[in-house]
Amino acid sequence: MVKSIKFLRVVCFFSILAFVFPLFFASNEKRAEELKKEEDRRMTIESEPASTENFTKTAEIPATEEPTEPIDEEELEWNMALESNGFEEGLVWLIDFIKSHPDSKFLPETRELLKKTRQDPSYSEKYLAEPNLDLIDEFIAKFPGHKDIGMAYELRKNFSGTIHEMMGKDLIAAVSVGESIMRNIVQIQNKTDLKLEVTIPFGTYFASNSGNVQNMLAREEKTFYVKPNQIGILYIDALCMNIYKDIPGEKSYFTVDKLDASSPFVKILRILRDTGSSYEVAQAAIWHMADSPGMDAIVNALVYENGEGAITRSDYEEALRISSNAAPAALP
Repeated sequence: MVKSIKFLRVVCFFSILAFVFPLFFASNEKRAEELKKEEDRRMTIESEPASTENFTKTAEIPATEEPTEPIDEEELEWNMALESNGFEEGLVWLIDFIKSHPDSKFLPETRELLKKTRQDPSYSEKYLAEPNLDLIDEFIAKFPGHKDIGMAYELRKNFSGTIHEMMGKDLIAAVSVGESIMRNIVQIQNKTDLKLEVTIPFGTYFASNSGNVQNMLAREEKTFYVKPNQIGILYIDALCMNIYKDIPGEKSYFTVDKLDASSPFVKILRILRDTGSSYEVAQAAIWHMADSPGMDAIVNALVYENGEGAITRSDYEEALRISSNAAPAALP
């Protein structure tokens, strides 16, 4: 009896398996087919071009902005100049605005402001109250046409001038030292507590302290500043004046002097400068005017290391032509 029951259980188990397994596999096959169809549909949609109709319907329409007034570039530039520059640049920016905007609607306002500022004493008080060359120069540069511009130029004379003028006022002491036949060294001692501007004029005469060394003439003009209580050193191109004397060297000392404006040497220096003459022509002309040594002496006076003369015959002939425009003169 027991064996019969066990047998029946086994038969029932296998019967159930025979019924369930086909259903399971059929369900999986159906699910696989559905997944494959879904994948095919998705790929078909992605490969199709977007519908213009659908895009038109779904696209967002941007919000309409309210119209704005056009920017007035000229007004913007005027305001920026007025606010940012102020009077840090003095009157220069007002003058520039008038020049660059001749038809500006702000022209009357700009001219009125320019006129008012030129009469304002606070600016001259700020720049001219103390004896300071830098501040005076800044005022002159920034406030052209100011009512006190004349006073600024007068004040400036206290701090600037030719080397001869400032030596005469005892503001500086000066000495010149030889460097070569073509150049001289000028040493200037500022004897004040103020910055000074010193000019060495064209034609400045350097008188040798030795009777055996040539005197010299400055063939250029130079201006430079000397700090308070300091010594300034300046190199200046020069010409020798006495062909029969020694060429200046490092141990040659000179007194800084000047020639009269009517001196033939000053006249010929100007002619040489204005005609753009070379150093060789200029040196030959000065030697000819001072000593009249003749062509051979001048041509042979300066010789290079290779034996060639620095001054050629054509240089000498050009020097004679220029010298004919200036009267001969005795050495000062």
